Amino acid sequence: MANTYFNFKQFQVLQEHAAMRVTTDACLFGAWIQLHQAKQVLDVGTGTGLLSLMLAQRFPEVLLTAVELELGACIDAARNFSNSRWKERLHLVQNDVRRWLPEQRFDAIVSNPPFFIRDLPNPGASRKLARHGQDGLSLEVLLGSVDRLLHPEGTFHVMLPPPVMLELEHAAQPYGFLIRRLCRVQHRADKPAHLAFAAFSRDGRQVMAVEQFVLKDADAYSPQAREYLSPFYLYLDDLGSA
Repeated sequence: MANTYFNFKQFQVLQEHAAMRVTTDACLFGAWIQLHQAKQVLDVGTGTGLLSLMLAQRFPEVLLTAVELELGACIDAARNFSNSRWKERLHLVQNDVRRWLPEQRFDAIVSNPPFFIRDLPNPGASRKLARHGQDGLSLEVLLGSVDRLLHPEGTFHVMLPPPVMLELEHAAQPYGFLIRRLCRVQHRADKPAHLAFAAFSRDGRQVMAVEQFVLKDADAYSPQAREYLSPFYLYLDDLGSA
């Protein structure tokens, strides 16, 4: 039976009801994001609230709003937020992002959206929603929501497998979004990238910063991975903030 909680250095993630659990990939993404003076940040499809909690730890001035449709995930996220030391800066909304009408736009939006858009549906309805986006958060729905909710000068941070990221990059162009920062993540140096992190903006500049990240060196985390994860993982020495 999968563990129903995950302990970090400064917070705990309860994950008894959410369809998707804590993953190393999601933790790397939360450590990679840079908010650059953003004050109001939106986490789309927050799940257990992991990204919001990581960003609350990393950026003390940020106010985070997390929107989630699935009830089980909301139960876990609500408990995780209320149990954290940053609960005054974390606000959970149970709603369909397509229909949600907040009073303001956001300086930054982050999302760990459904990955397996073309895979066969998972039998579990909640897990299907979290992993496939069918009847939920497709790329077009995600882009339309980001376009509507993001401040014109804001940034949009997302993690996807490389082929899906390429689709998103093309689909984002009619909205005026271009990738400004891209990170390709490999399990090992001799393996192809299995994941990509990207930061999009609409400022019209053509410059893209491309990074490479290798997770494992032999059977241990690489020095780069330790640097990213040490502020969060209990069993890693704290080498400073990511």
